[in-house]
Amino acid sequence: MNKDKKDLMNYDSNSVAFIVGTAKALIGGKKQIVLEKAPKEAYADKTLVPLSAIVQVFGAKVKYDSDSKQITIRYGKNVGVLTADNPLISINGNIIRQIDYMNPIVDDGVVMVPVRPVVELILGKYVSYSSGAVYISNDPFVQIGQGTAHVLGRVLE
Repeated sequence: MNKDKKDLMNYDSNSVAFIVGTAKALIGGKKQIVLEKAPKEAYADKTLVPLSAIVQVFGAKVKYDSDSKQITIRYGKNVGVLTADNPLISINGNIIRQIDYMNPIVDDGVVMVPVRPVVELILGKYVSYSSGAVYISNDPFVQIGQGTAHVLGRVLE
């Protein structure tokens, strides 16, 4: 069995896999869901994802205040706060990092956030990226390869 396919389909039951530009995602290697909006590459392998679909898979709670454009994510003891069109992120009241020059945005009513800082800093999960395929899991040692986008694309057809 292809190593990428084995990792993608059987490795972590608490995972999300998707291809940039496709509105489908694979949860736990088995269940397909349709995202509110397709993840998109903003620039230089920086990916924006629809926030609610991704974080809710892991049990996080999301609140969006359209007046202030403030996004609040609660996960375990962490409370992350981002603001659309602003590159700062705070966790538990402390501004800890600029978001790699990528601002969260609201695109046709869907909150889109940079995947890596939200997933790694707020949710404490790990992101692996290769050739447009993104894999989010609990395991820091899972690295997807170049063939994963092809395999994932076939699975999500």
